[in-house]
Amino acid sequence: MSSNLVVTAASIEYFHYLDTWIKSFHLNEVNLGKIDYHVTVILKNQMEELKVFECFKKNINRYGCVLNDSNYSIHYVDVSTLMQKKAKHSPFVVYCAHHKFSIFHKFKHAYARLLWVDCDAIINGSLLSLFELSTGYDFMLKFRETHSTNVVKLGKILAGVILINNTDAVSVLYKSYMDLPHSWYNDQLAFGTIIDRAYNIKNIPTTYFSFECAEDHCIWLCKGNSFPNTRDVWVKGVNNINQRFSKL
Repeated sequence: MSSNLVVTAASIEYFHYLDTWIKSFHLNEVNLGKIDYHVTVILKNQMEELKVFECFKKNINRYGCVLNDSNYSIHYVDVSTLMQKKAKHSPFVVYCAHHKFSIFHKFKHAYARLLWVDCDAIINGSLLSLFELSTGYDFMLKFRETHSTNVVKLGKILAGVILINNTDAVSVLYKSYMDLPHSWYNDQLAFGTIIDRAYNIKNIPTTYFSFECAEDHCIWLCKGNSFPNTRDVWVKGVNNINQRFSKL
């Protein structure tokens, strides 16, 4: 087992993204012996959605045992227990988007360094140098603008790529999030707590990820209507991943 773990999570609505994420990791991460990955599958209905996942796993494993008991887990959630209220994002969508905090907490003692990459991403190169760059820091976050402690109002943390080193910081971050009411912006509030406590934080260089799908960047990202998965460069990238994976 390596000391570096890349994690993500997806519900069945995002399986088409997750398919590309997993394939791209296996194709483009050339340091597999030094980096592990783990996928959390979030399901609402144990019987129906489990069948969907089993079909997904069978399809992606046609070219080799890609998904196995060591690199994925299934997390069931009872949506009736989530706060139901009128909002831009449904409680289940918020739950899935913020499940990263529980994943960090789960693996905090198993790995020295944890990297979250959203499931609607393409791994376009090795992530090892990003892990190595985090040495000496508790967190690596990407601030959309100048570093500010007023994270809540500004919403300036790009939550799609997060790297954590310090197990104490993981615990503080997890507790900060769990103590908050269910809301879309609670991830920003939780990160605000970390910043206020003056943990050692490094801003992730923009050379590591790209919304424009630049060839020399190791993570390609989508972002709402600004950088959707329907844009030509993204569709071309996904098709390339599928073609290469089918030849394994």
